Amino acid sequence: MKNYSCSKKVEEIDSNYRVIHKLPPGDSPYVRAKYAQLVEKDPEGAIVLFWKAINAGDRIDSALKDMAVVMKQQDKAEEAFEAIKSFRYRCSKQTQESLDNVLIDLYKVHKQNSPCLTLNK
Repeated sequence: MKNYSCSKKVEEIDSNYRVIHKLPPGDSPYVRAKYAQLVEKDPEGAIVLFWKAINAGDRIDSALKDMAVVMKQQDKAEEAFEAIKSFRYRCSKQTQESLDNVLIDLYKVHKQNSPCLTLNK
């Protein structure tokens, strides 16, 4: 896996570039995951880095949602579903509805391909 240390690389990028690629500021695990996802176009590397962000407590709400979206794009809906179910308790109350929407989307998109994927409240 590539080393996505963004400290110099991302800091040297002008603000327009950050806005275009929707990169958050800093060099945290979450920022490195977004860099891997949006700039390097490395979804597998991004998933690994999103896990690191979640485990480090770095922007857990965003990391979990973003990781689920990347997993869905990689045809890993069941993994995304399980990740949200397992880690949503670490997310804020404000994020719960958004996570529900991601779960519903995962279910809708993949229910034909994954009949064992079920929603439980």
